[in-house]
Amino acid sequence: VMASARLITAFGSVNRTLHCAKFRPDSKEIAYGCGPNVFVYEPDEYRVKTVAHGHTPEGHVTVVEFADKTLCVTGSSMGDVCLWNASEGMALLQNIKPHTKSVTAIGVKKTCKEYVITTASADSLVRVYTLPLTLDGEVTEVQTLDFSPQMMEAVAIAGGSEEVDGEVLIALAGVDTRVHVYGKKEKGGTFERLRRLKSHKNWIQALSFHEASPTSFFLASGSQDATIHTWKFSLQKDSSTVGGASSSTVHGGAKVELTEEEVLAAALDSMTFAFSSVSGRFQWHSHLVEIQQDAALIGHEARVTGLAWVPEGDDVLLLSTSMDRAMFLWQQQEGGAWDPQLRIGEMGGSTGNIAGFIGCSVTSEEKGRHLLAYSHNGAFHLWRKEAGSSSTLYQPLTVTGGHFKEVTSLAWHQSGEYFASVSKDQTARIFGCWKAQSAWVEIARPQVHGYDLQDCAFVPNCGNRLVSAAEEKTMRVFDAPKTYYERCHGVMGMEVPSLEGDLPITANVPPLGLSNKAVLGGQWEEEQNREKGSLDEGRDSVVPVGDFSTPFSDPPVEEDLVQRTLWPEMQKLYAHGNDVFSIAVSPSGEWLASAAKATSSAQAAVRFWMEDKDGYRHAAVAPAVHDLTVTSLSFSSDSRFCLATGRDRSFSIYSPSSLGRGKAEVKVVVTKAKAHKRIIWAGDFLSLPAEEEGTEGEEKKGSGVMRIVTVSRDSTVKIWDVQVQSGETSEVASLNVGDAVTAVGSLKCAPGVFAIGKEKGGVTLCKYTKARGIETLTELPQHGRAVKKVRFSPSSSASLAVVATCSDDHSVLLSSVSL
Repeated sequence: VMASARLITAFGSVNRTLHCAKFRPDSKEIAYGCGPNVFVYEPDEYRVKTVAHGHTPEGHVTVVEFADKTLCVTGSSMGDVCLWNASEGMALLQNIKPHTKSVTAIGVKKTCKEYVITTASADSLVRVYTLPLTLDGEVTEVQTLDFSPQMMEAVAIAGGSEEVDGEVLIALAGVDTRVHVYGKKEKGGTFERLRRLKSHKNWIQALSFHEASPTSFFLASGSQDATIHTWKFSLQKDSSTVGGASSSTVHGGAKVELTEEEVLAAALDSMTFAFSSVSGRFQWHSHLVEIQQDAALIGHEARVTGLAWVPEGDDVLLLSTSMDRAMFLWQQQEGGAWDPQLRIGEMGGSTGNIAGFIGCSVTSEEKGRHLLAYSHNGAFHLWRKEAGSSSTLYQPLTVTGGHFKEVTSLAWHQSGEYFASVSKDQTARIFGCWKAQSAWVEIARPQVHGYDLQDCAFVPNCGNRLVSAAEEKTMRVFDAPKTYYERCHGVMGMEVPSLEGDLPITANVPPLGLSNKAVLGGQWEEEQNREKGSLDEGRDSVVPVGDFSTPFSDPPVEEDLVQRTLWPEMQKLYAHGNDVFSIAVSPSGEWLASAAKATSSAQAAVRFWMEDKDGYRHAAVAPAVHDLTVTSLSFSSDSRFCLATGRDRSFSIYSPSSLGRGKAEVKVVVTKAKAHKRIIWAGDFLSLPAEEEGTEGEEKKGSGVMRIVTVSRDSTVKIWDVQVQSGETSEVASLNVGDAVTAVGSLKCAPGVFAIGKEKGGVTLCKYTKARGIETLTELPQHGRAVKKVRFSPSSSASLAVVATCSDDHSVLLSSVSL
């Protein structure tokens, strides 16, 4: 059987580290770290087109840097560094392990002779490497610099042209509040500290060089003291100083201190303080370098986290981001002072939900300038100005989104048009297809919780109703508000139903609360009037509910997702004594099954809930079968049976039936002890082929046969046939896949077809037939860590399927499978 799979897109936020996202030079593509993976996002296509693996799975990517449009270098929290060929779809060139602790910064420069790579780490070491321009050789370590007990958090490299004989200057900065400038005093020598610049009063976390010419550089430094300082390096050939420079000229440190009065004066005077005095000179190779502190830029109210130079004609702009939730675009005026040409940020509303910016990047003006910032909660913020426009107006753009911690579960809506995912980042998110662009994007964030979310399920035949379970003893039921239907259904090209009655407009979260409070029509008007007035008077919510930032024809941007896409909570379901671990809703919507973390048979009991006019009502507790936590629950297509798998290496099948008046009876159809040698992570029902049952479905009506698949930590996949009447269970096939299997999902419309997810991140499409047993059809796009859920879209066909997978690597992958 021939089958193939391709990546449609991936969802995942950028990691919470500085220097972790960059535009690829001469391109709009954004490379960023998501968990242990490197994602490449194409803004014009609104999709992640590449998911690259190469770093140690236990860590996460901390730094992403480009030398040019070909070479990309990334570092991770495990101390390893990967080199990638960005021109060949992020093909992994090499993986080296230069450090024993997290990589904090990387500088990479293409010179006329070779690539120069500098890595800094929390182990206090800075290592310098070279790589041939052809990329076909091994990296060569040139030198190691030890800054113990301090560590460097920012690296920038300048030079490398023929005018300076291919030599480079390396600027390093970190916790000691100084900028250290390293270079070679003579050809063939080693890197030495040529200058130590002291002007900041706190840690320096951002450095960036701008080369105005081969002999004129600008260096910008950003610090936790909320200021930005710029330095000008002027180079000149001076044969009289090459061999005989005095120690006072070559050595020593430039030190410029700002008094409190000067800082205040600068803040009141165009937000900058311009310097004109020469801060020092030193000998570098065959050049005399003169350093002048150019200016101090004061405007941010919190630590500066990112810097990027922006060439614009004969001028140059400086982009900066800060934890004060603002991004400045600075322009130098006549006389040397810098003024902010543009300020983007301070989004308003919930300051707790809109985190500060921790990095930035920029594209060239030729392709239409794009400004990129990313925040502490992993969200991207992207703005664009059209090429050639003289306006300073930047439009916000829809950009990729996703979770910033482990994704624990996902569930498709019965329409197959969208799905929800939940994560340890305490959010539930909905992703759907933007019809106008044929692109999958995040369209809503129905729940922002105070506990890590564990599982979720849509309720079929009930509009848009979502049930979620977190690390608490309750489950919560949400209904979509009016704004979701009006906006998100329009974005996805779905019919907007008649919205009459008391349907809430949107939802708010009360202060110190965990429940999304419905906002009705009258409250909506009151909230909008309140937003127009004082934000400090009488607010009863932590998020505003006013107009969206973008047209209803476009998906919401991050500010709207955080503030205006919550779903009102309609019901809490109490019954379990421990944290809820797994839930499942029957295809008919009639039944909800739930299980909690357990260390005894009483705690491990599966509870069944019946649907009524107000939501769900607790109906029955299944007979005690399992001794430890039930790891997964799934219903058969006809809603008659529920499969449970457990940590105790057993699985069971229940049959719930209504007794009327909100009560139910649950029978145990079968229980299989020691079905695997290790914990059973998941199971699902398989469709039977027509020749075995006469009609499509999971049960053979004549003989009452069910076929299920279970997967385990013992690396095996097993197929079981279960006799409904007698409970007789027989193992009909088994396959050892060589890695612990953590997830499974079946394609209901294709008999015997299912996909498995593995502990190391692999996803494999399989098929069972009586004649051939279990066959592997193809490999799907893989994750970087353990796969938690595999779910096929209900709109899939037997020849073309869409499957969503989620993982501990912070990502959700959406793939297309041709059968």
